Amino acid sequence: MAAEHAKRLIEEAVDRRAERLIAISDAIWDCPEGGFQEFQSVNILIKGLEEEGFAVTRGLDRMDTAFQGVWDSGHPVVGILGEFDALPGLSQQAGRPEKCPVKDGAYGHGCGHNLLGAGTLAAAIAIKEYLKESGRGR
Repeated sequence: MAAEHAKRLIEEAVDRRAERLIAISDAIWDCPEGGFQEFQSVNILIKGLEEEGFAVTRGLDRMDTAFQGVWDSGHPVVGILGEFDALPGLSQQAGRPEKCPVKDGAYGHGCGHNLLGAGTLAAAIAIKEYLKESGRGR
C-alpha cells in the first residue's frame, strides 16, 4: 500500500469518528479522577474499544484501572499507552481560557490527559483500519 493511500485511510478512519472521539474526550474531562482511581474514565475508553471490535481485558497486573484492548492476533503487535488521569489542583471549567476551577484544589484535566486518552483510542482505531485495509489483519 502506497504511503499516501495509507495516510489518507488513517485520516479518514479518524475523521469518520471525530464526533464520537470528541465526546469521549469531553466525557473524560467531565469526570476527573486521580491516578489509579480512573474508574469512570476506564469504562468510557473500554466502551469505545468494544464498539470498534476490540476484545478488552480489565484489571491487568492486579491494577483495577489497567486494561488491554486487542484486535486480531499475529503480527504486527502494536502497544499504545494512554494516559487519562487527572491531576490535583487542575480543576477547570471547560471552554474557559483563564483559571476558573469547578472546585478549588480539585482534580482536573488542565493537563490535557483527557485528550491523550481519546487520542490513544483514535490511534488504536486508525491502526486497526490500516491493518484491515492493507490485508495485514483480519
